Amino acid sequence: MRSRSSRALGLTRTLAVVTILASALATTRDAAAVGTRTFDLATIDDLGAGDLTNVSVDSRGQVRPGLAYGKTAVSDAQTAWGSVLLPDGSILLGTGNEGKIIRVAGGQVEVAATTGQMAVTSLAIAWGGDVVAGSFPNGKLYRLPKGQGKGEAAKEMPTKLEGVEYIWALAYDDKSKSLYAATGPEGKVLRIDDSGKAQVHFDAEDAHITSLALGPDGKVYCGTAGKALLYRIDAPGRAAVVHDFDAEDVSAIAIAKDGTVWAAANKYNGGFSMPGKGGGTGVPGPSYSRPSKAGEGVLYRFVGGVGESMMENRKAHIMALSLSDDGLPYIGLGGDGRIMTVSADHLERVVADTEERQITSLVMSGKKRYFIGSDPVVIHEVTGEGGKDAVWTSKVLDAGLPAEFGQLSWRSDGTGAVELETRTGNTQTPDATWSAWSKPLDARQTRQPEGSLRADSRATVQGRRLRGAPLPLRDGQRASGAHERVRGGPRTAQRQAAAGPLFVGRQGAEAVVQRQPQVGGRQPRQGRAALPRLLSPGGSDSMARRPQAR
Repeated sequence: MRSRSSRALGLTRTLAVVTILASALATTRDAAAVGTRTFDLATIDDLGAGDLTNVSVDSRGQVRPGLAYGKTAVSDAQTAWGSVLLPDGSILLGTGNEGKIIRVAGGQVEVAATTGQMAVTSLAIAWGGDVVAGSFPNGKLYRLPKGQGKGEAAKEMPTKLEGVEYIWALAYDDKSKSLYAATGPEGKVLRIDDSGKAQVHFDAEDAHITSLALGPDGKVYCGTAGKALLYRIDAPGRAAVVHDFDAEDVSAIAIAKDGTVWAAANKYNGGFSMPGKGGGTGVPGPSYSRPSKAGEGVLYRFVGGVGESMMENRKAHIMALSLSDDGLPYIGLGGDGRIMTVSADHLERVVADTEERQITSLVMSGKKRYFIGSDPVVIHEVTGEGGKDAVWTSKVLDAGLPAEFGQLSWRSDGTGAVELETRTGNTQTPDATWSAWSKPLDARQTRQPEGSLRADSRATVQGRRLRGAPLPLRDGQRASGAHERVRGGPRTAQRQAAAGPLFVGRQGAEAVVQRQPQVGGRQPRQGRAALPRLLSPGGSDSMARRPQAR
């Protein structure tokens, strides 16, 4: 579940790790408590299952500052494909389903040029600073002088691309003044000069070359759809297979300054297939290359020709790949609209969680960093990390039985303030029947237990502020869902290795439990709860950790 909230949070630069647990005592009207269940969110999947706003979660169970970014909606497009950053700081975006090239600058969006094609799939700055655009379904190239235009039809290049219906990627080599194009459905990499003359640089067995990149030594790398082969092209017509992926396509390639090669490959589990020859004009939209259902993605690193799997994602495929100035890889996912990265020691992080379904383009180096979401189309310019609006919200946890949530426990290193907020309800998706968020609790405050929760069929009762004591459950009460939020200041927290009920410790907590009345003699739905959102006031950059349900 990914519910949004307007409540703000600032995170500080110091690492903050928080583990939050919740216990529920299950009873019936005629029986005493039958047991205690503990929800412990500690994995990246559990931590990432809620909502992340300017925070990140990682594979060590930590929540820390994520990317802070703006939002510029693009209403003149249905889908987003490639993009390019111009020297003046404006961004050109290739879109579908009307094949427009859109300029975004200073928050203003305008159509720079039209192509009459279904989609502009790729853009590259080439000869003299002109921008070249590739398209489908007719496999045409267009050239925009200096990337400028006022909405008129783009000028088609006088280039004859025999057998080409799809141009999937472009890469320009400034040393040789050559533009390389990855094409389909005949699986060729074409080399094009300034005059528009095209030559076949490499002809693969697969029908589509879907990704392309240039190494610092001038060698061309390309990836295919079908056999999912990663090639290094050493000379015209001569190539070596770098890796044979157990996948369906190589969707993205990026090469670091030191020659390290990064490549992403995907499986779609029958979710889509690439178009065949002559199929371009008959399809209703570019859905065949932007799968509607999430697949599975893998990210590999190649150093000295030796490959290493750095990240596997079985819930989403990889649509975009970019390297930071220090060589750190960032991937854009399809299916959940998130951005992830991984360190050399395999620490995985979700660093951005957008409302869009797909991240189709990334630029994570240079003075201006941005990424593009599709479905709907939005450009996000990265402004930093963390910030006052950084909020982590847990997923909703379901107690499964008539129950009442008791205690929360977590601890930190005491170097700053951490605040916790909770809310409760009795539906899987939070709605107007849920309680309001509780007042923030400062971690430096100590709360003593003040008795037990009591509720009748219509009352909403606040749980007392706890310190190391469970809240007794009353017969007939049902644990409502509980979202909880934690604010964390300049504090480093350690995960608490605890079993059984959650204890508040010195930080304290406040929960609201709402009991739903019986309707028509039926019992209300099973109780649900969600653990806290993590917040930290007044900082710019912090880290916290979300627990795992078990």
